[in-house]
Amino acid sequence: MDTVMFVHGHPLDGRVWGPQAEAAAAAGYRVLSPALRGYRDGPRAGPVVTIADHADDLAAVVGRGTGGVGGVAVVGVSMGGQIALELYRRHPRSVAALVLCGTTAAGETAQGRADRLAQAERLERDGMVGHTHRTLPLMVGPATSSGTQDLVRDMMLRTPARGAAASQRGRADRADLRPLLPRIAVPTLVLVGDDDPYVPVEQAALMAARIPGAALRVIAGAAHLPSLEQPAATTDALLRHLAPAVEPLRAGV
Repeated sequence: MDTVMFVHGHPLDGRVWGPQAEAAAAAGYRVLSPALRGYRDGPRAGPVVTIADHADDLAAVVGRGTGGVGGVAVVGVSMGGQIALELYRRHPRSVAALVLCGTTAAGETAQGRADRLAQAERLERDGMVGHTHRTLPLMVGPATSSGTQDLVRDMMLRTPARGAAASQRGRADRADLRPLLPRIAVPTLVLVGDDDPYVPVEQAALMAARIPGAALRVIAGAAHLPSLEQPAATTDALLRHLAPAVEPLRAGV
């Protein structure tokens, strides 16, 4: 299959994978970069949008993008990686390869569930400004350029608060997908920043070790968004993974 689908995280949009999407297109791949339900330019959301809802939405995107034949390489960051795993669980024929960046397969803890539900209420009450101010330093490291920080800030501020809250409620009750990992039968790359405050390198390595044949790439000098903090290294890792897993379009073919 010649198609790569980039899945953004929370509370972001497709620009989080901008450098990699551009490089994949230049290398001859067909690129899909759908907006998730409730996020900027995506379908409107109700009070709760589950990870399974997002996965089913993406399965429909894959079907339209491929004419219902074959799967695509799915590249997801953070919540986008959780959605990619759920997509594989629910619609395995839609997935030809996986790239999981800064993500976890574990279900939510009791404290984490309470925190997400409380955050959802704050988002709907107070909007995105306070959340962005608190969270931006965790998304990107202090050495990140001001331009990249501004881009991430803009993505967060442009996310509809209602949609962000709906996804947080859905994530609060997400399934534990760790039992799925040993059954993954497509080429898989696990990416993680070496200073990710949400997903420690050790946790990413454990996930990679449970997926048969998976590769682990630790991106130096990155926190939670290596695709923007270290775009060259992330793009290199992605294209090297895709090369044997996904057949690009060639001129004249």
